[in-house]
Amino acid sequence: MYVCGPTTFNDSVIECAKDKSWQVSNIHREYFSAALIDHGDDASFKIEINSSGDIFTVPVDQSIPNVLEDNGYFIPVACEEGVCGTCVTSLLSGDADHKDVFMTAQEHTKMTLIAPCCSRAKSTRLKLDL
Repeated sequence: MYVCGPTTFNDSVIECAKDKSWQVSNIHREYFSAALIDHGDDASFKIEINSSGDIFTVPVDQSIPNVLEDNGYFIPVACEEGVCGTCVTSLLSGDADHKDVFMTAQEHTKMTLIAPCCSRAKSTRLKLDL
């Protein structure tokens, strides 16, 4: 199932599907927009690029894609709110502070993907599969 719309609509459809025993992995959703993201607890952290070993610091006031672009790396980004999934990147190590609404709670728990447009790090370093 694919559902796209405002948060209350999507959440209602998803809850109905779950009540009807739909597998979460078969429910795909896209929100029109995300709620405001709380960046109050953000801190700087490091990102490591798997292919090169390069390590960069992501300051409190910058996103991962901004730091990557400043250093010659490119991740496609569209919404910059964590709703579209365009930027989702494989996470090889570290604990992400997931701030997107694109991925499911189960995907957040696995810590194998990150939406770098809006997400940060809970650990001091994230290793990205770039």
